[in-house]
Amino acid sequence: MSIEPSAALREKSGAELSDANPERQLEAKRACRVLVVDDDDLARAWLAAQLEGAQFEVEVAGSGQEALRLLAAGDFHIVLTDWQMPDMDGIKLCRLIRLGDVAGYVYVLMFTNRETEQDVLTGLGAGADDYIVKGAAVEELVARLEIGRRITRMECSLRTQNRENQLMSLTDAPTGAHSLEYLTQHLPSEIVRYATRAEVEATIVNGRVLYANGAFASIDIERLRDDAMAGAAHVREVLAGRRYRELPRF
Repeated sequence: MSIEPSAALREKSGAELSDANPERQLEAKRACRVLVVDDDDLARAWLAAQLEGAQFEVEVAGSGQEALRLLAAGDFHIVLTDWQMPDMDGIKLCRLIRLGDVAGYVYVLMFTNRETEQDVLTGLGAGADDYIVKGAAVEELVARLEIGRRITRMECSLRTQNRENQLMSLTDAPTGAHSLEYLTQHLPSEIVRYATRAEVEATIVNGRVLYANGAFASIDIERLRDDAMAGAAHVREVLAGRRYRELPRF
């Protein structure tokens, strides 16, 4: 016996789905910049029109050199490139993209008439993420680009989270002051930098900052770390309202 949901339940479920879907769709269609590279003017215009219709932000380049200039100047998530182009073909362009220094990952989709198994292996070996033969349905092209959109969105999210985690590791959350980790990383170099500016010879030996000419007393970095940890713990206690006492003097 099959059990049909009540009309009220169906109405509620439908309302929840209709509320959720637009947000999910908006997230899925979040701005994704695609650079279309093809030496054929008509091909570039056709591809740009198709991708803009699929809610991609599109710029075009007529050569590999132009594509590299645009990549250096802008932030692109996907490169859709032809293989056979004069001066610089898609294979060389792909290799140079992989060797380049860009902020995020660039997803490369090779779009070409070459369709042998060896061609596909050559394209992927050059660093392309995917490979599609010209003449394929527009729906297939867009579907493959949607894969690139998802991958680059995830990579961007992970990069942002890593930056936030790194920042949090270097600051004390309640106060915003530099953390013990920051002190450990930067204090020795800052002391040496100051000593250099003051024309004082400085060396670090076994966790101690030593000054050969005696301008400064020996500084035990481990002691400073312990004092900083005690000070940070005390600040947290004060902010939490547990107790108050005179702040330690470093």
